[in-house]
Amino acid sequence: MTHLAAPAREAGLLTRPIADSARDMLAWLEETPDAARTGLTPDEEHEVLDRLG
Repeated sequence: MTHLAAPAREAGLLTRPIADSARDMLAWLEETPDAARTGLTPDEEHEVLDRLG
């Protein structure tokens, strides 16, 4: 499923660099040890990256 960003931009939403978002998310996860974690396990991530070359 995709979402159009134009309505959000037209409403004044600003974006920021992905590196800033990643840094802030990592800091939040480190400060919130019981936060729900989703995504790939490290082994699954390695498998995907190996397939990509």
